[in-house]
Amino acid sequence: MEPITRAEHALLAAATAGQECDVRTTSDRTALWVPSVDEATGWGEDRNVRAGYLRHLLIDLHLPVHLRGARIDGDLTVGHGHSLTLSTPACVYTGHVRFVEVSFTGYAGFDGATFTGNAWFDRATFTDDEAQETSPGVLAEIPHLWAAPTVASVGLARWRCAGFGCVRGGRVVGRNRRRV
Repeated sequence: MEPITRAEHALLAAATAGQECDVRTTSDRTALWVPSVDEATGWGEDRNVRAGYLRHLLIDLHLPVHLRGARIDGDLTVGHGHSLTLSTPACVYTGHVRFVEVSFTGYAGFDGATFTGNAWFDRATFTDDEAQETSPGVLAEIPHLWAAPTVASVGLARWRCAGFGCVRGGRVVGRNRRRV
């Protein structure tokens, strides 16, 4: 799958280099900026990434993806044994998002992300590889968490879901030892 938008080209370059792709404008770069759905609707190709292309980078190319301030269009489903590194703070997902039995490695950041459809994290495991070397073990188990959680240790601060949101049967393993 080839990148077609400017944001996808920038994301491919950043992911290949192991860097974050930050597509926010200068005025958006404030500590507490969280995009609204209405605002994201007006973004052009410099800030739009197809969910299918994001999945391609994560699953087919096995690249770490750190994307900030983009609109992710379409449904995104990843599941059943995949291990991935993904952080999408201040992004707007326009479709349904479902992670089933996925292991998030490194920092999984969804701070300020908005999910306009359903958002599911079914039996997902969140690990921080560096923390595992010094303090192995499960730091938090999330048996059932609905709607708009604020879970700083997973990077879900200011997370919003307009659809049906669920974090179910997940585990958090890593550097932040705050109990959920």
